[in-house]
Amino acid sequence: MSTEPNERAADEIDLIVGANIRIRRKALGMSQEALADAIGLTFQQVQKYERGRNRVSASKLFHIAKALQLAPADLFPAQDHVIGLNTRGMTAQAVEIDRRNPGLIQRMHALPDDALRSLDNVVRAILRPAAVALGQEAA
Repeated sequence: MSTEPNERAADEIDLIVGANIRIRRKALGMSQEALADAIGLTFQQVQKYERGRNRVSASKLFHIAKALQLAPADLFPAQDHVIGLNTRGMTAQAVEIDRRNPGLIQRMHALPDDALRSLDNVVRAILRPAAVALGQEAA
């Protein structure tokens, strides 16, 4: 049995890029169909990219980023994530939040930085009693 990684299987980075495509597309209020039309694909192919089922080629990534009004590098995880933080967990959390609260990420994306900091402080205050009860300190 080979211990080599499957070259065709999606890598964690592929999953993150796909999730970031989905998050940005939704933040712009763009449908999968609209993105597909903009880059000359079917919406099913966009779904496969977003779910990490298919890898995105460099040229297609360039066109996707342009349609999403980003630099291609913006679709990749931050460098500190690449060197060991749990990027899959963070991406999964963002996707779960969006699934449970459609449009929340889109609305948060539109907030200015000072409003995001204030919102973060409110969330931390809400979570603090639960963290204290569990003997943990809120991050």
